[in-house]
Amino acid sequence: MKKIVVVFVLMSMSVVVFAQAPKQELKRPPMKQSNVKRALDRYVSVWDTCANNTTRAKIYEGFDRLAAADTTNFYGQYYAAYIDAESGFLYFDTLRKQEVYTRALGYSDKAMKINPKDAEPIILKAHILRLMANHNDSLSADHKAKIKKLIADAKKIDAANPRLYLVMGDELLAEGNKKEAMKNYKLASDALKASKSEEFLKPHWGADELKRSMAKAQ
Repeated sequence: MKKIVVVFVLMSMSVVVFAQAPKQELKRPPMKQSNVKRALDRYVSVWDTCANNTTRAKIYEGFDRLAAADTTNFYGQYYAAYIDAESGFLYFDTLRKQEVYTRALGYSDKAMKINPKDAEPIILKAHILRLMANHNDSLSADHKAKIKKLIADAKKIDAANPRLYLVMGDELLAEGNKKEAMKNYKLASDALKASKSEEFLKPHWGADELKRSMAKAQ
């Protein structure tokens, strides 16, 4: 009788153990490369028009997935870099900012490798480095030299780029030269108003960042 009781108890314990075992999460199937472009259009549209910060704070993960789904897609890498950087600045606390900025930097490097003669990823990388330096003073000297080179490289390709004027202004502002920074911000503002493209995914950010920078320079 005792043996029967012991066996019954052991069987009961086994049932409990299996019942309490954590379920394995189902992995998302990889996205087809042909769907990345369509998804990017949708995600960028949501980011541009959404006023809900909670939604915006979450959507950056979608850009990361798109970048992973097709590592050869320039805009996939570019927007993952930009959205991660902007999300890091707007929505993440001090402890996580550096982590998100570093990931954004990696995506910008990949975009530069895909399109080495395009000024946009070069300018974006300079922008991300400035965000990192503003967050961590110990990076200022190293990043200042890197940003200076990136600006020089971008000038050779697209000297009238509105985001380049923004980055140049931010560097002047970091040096304490508010007057010259404002001159560049004015150039950036004028260039942003004049720049129009039929290609939806072509980089068009800068207006929000310009407002923040001009407020600091007042």
